Amino acid sequence: MCMSQQAIHLLSRALIIMAHGGSFIGGSKTGTDVVPLCKDLARLGYVVASIEYRVGMNGFPFPGPDSSDATEAVMRAVQDGRAAVRYFKKNVAVGGNTYKIDLNNIYFAGVSAGGFVALQLAYLDEVSEFPPYIDTVGQYGIGGGIEGLSGNPGYSSDVKAIVNICGAIGDTAWMKAGDEPVLNFHGTDDATVPYGSDIITLAGLFPIMPVDGSFSVNAKADQVGIVNCFEIHEGQDHVPHTGSAAYYDTTLTITRNFLSILHVVLHWIVIIQQHLLLVLKN
Repeated sequence: MCMSQQAIHLLSRALIIMAHGGSFIGGSKTGTDVVPLCKDLARLGYVVASIEYRVGMNGFPFPGPDSSDATEAVMRAVQDGRAAVRYFKKNVAVGGNTYKIDLNNIYFAGVSAGGFVALQLAYLDEVSEFPPYIDTVGQYGIGGGIEGLSGNPGYSSDVKAIVNICGAIGDTAWMKAGDEPVLNFHGTDDATVPYGSDIITLAGLFPIMPVDGSFSVNAKADQVGIVNCFEIHEGQDHVPHTGSAAYYDTTLTITRNFLSILHVVLHWIVIIQQHLLLVLKN
C-alpha cells in the first residue's frame, strides 16, 4: 500500500527531548524531576526521550569551580544535547524512523541544569558568542565547535521550540529575532537558579558567574519578538513541580497547551505562506 506524504506526516508524532537537572555535577535521566513529566507527555501522544549528558565540573568540590569550569560543564552538556537531536534526525533519515517521529516537530525541554541546556542549545548558536576563555577547537572535551563531537554528525541540531523549567542562560544578548519560541517556568523565590539576573552559586557554596534567569529571558523574548510564554510560580523555590501536585499539573498542562498551540499556529503560517507564493506566481 502506498501512502501520501501527508498521511505519513499524520501518523508521525512530535518529539520532546528532556534533559534532567543536577547542577551539572549529578542528576540522571531516571530522576524524579523528569520521568513523571516524560511519562505523562508520552500518554498525551508525544514521543519523549529523557537523555543523559556528561556531568562533572573541574574544581568541584576542591578548590572550588570558577566561571571557566562551569561554562565548560555547560558546553559539554549542550553538545551532548545537540547530539541527541541529531540522533533522532539520523534515525528518521537512515534508520527507518523507529520512533515514528515528525521531523517538523522536535522540541527540547529541560529542568534546572537541563533548562540551561535547552536555553543554550537554542540561543548560543554562534562561535562569536562563546566566552573568550572557551576553546571549542583544541580544548579536550568540548572540541567540535557549536555542534561538538558527541556523535551523529551531518545532521542539524535545530529544534522547533524549547521548554525551560527553572533554568537560566549565560547572556540574553544571544537571543535574536526569529529564534526558537520558548516556554519558561520559574519560582520567584528560587534560591538555586536566579529568577532574574544575578550571580549563580553552586551547591550554595561557590559563587560562579552572572546568569539571566527566566524573568530576564522572558523580557528579552518580548523585546526582540520571540514567541514565548512565562508561567511565574509566585513565592516558590526551585522546581516546585517536583514537590507539589498542583504545580506539577500546571507544568504539564501548560507545556502541552503551549506546544499544541505552537504546532497549530506554525502549521497554518506555513500553509498561508505557500498560498501567498502561489498567488504571487500566478
